[in-house]
Amino acid sequence: MTGGTVTATTLTLSGNNTKSAGTMATISDGVITSSDKTAIYWPMAGTLTITGGQITGGTGIEAKLGTINISDDAIIIGTGDYKEDVPMNGGSSPEGSTLLLSAHMYTSYDNNNDLAVNITGGQFTSRNGNAVTLYDTLKKRYFCNYYYCWRRF
Repeated sequence: MTGGTVTATTLTLSGNNTKSAGTMATISDGVITSSDKTAIYWPMAGTLTITGGQITGGTGIEAKLGTINISDDAIIIGTGDYKEDVPMNGGSSPEGSTLLLSAHMYTSYDNNNDLAVNITGGQFTSRNGNAVTLYDTLKKRYFCNYYYCWRRF
């Protein structure tokens, strides 16, 4: 997406774990808005790259698999009510965060269940929740700071 506006009351951009595997999407400008659900739901192996534009939803982006790259002038906003519930299996769980990351919830077509998130820029705003919420459904131990997360074995 290089410009324009996409608005929905449900998921604005989404895929399916097994049927959308290998998807690649790039957003460099424009506006993506979901009035009360997750704006971008990424439950599949593939790469989502966001370098600009504005993404707004109950949760800005929810990811369960694949690679998410956020950099440069990207603006991501979470507007939903904050919820402390663990993300559900089999769908999106808007809960107010800018980024909701649920690692190891799904397994892709190639038996890989990794979620990689690379943040090197952008602006993250949550009106009611966390800027970034990270769940690891395998209970592995992750450490995060503003720029990256890593796993300690």
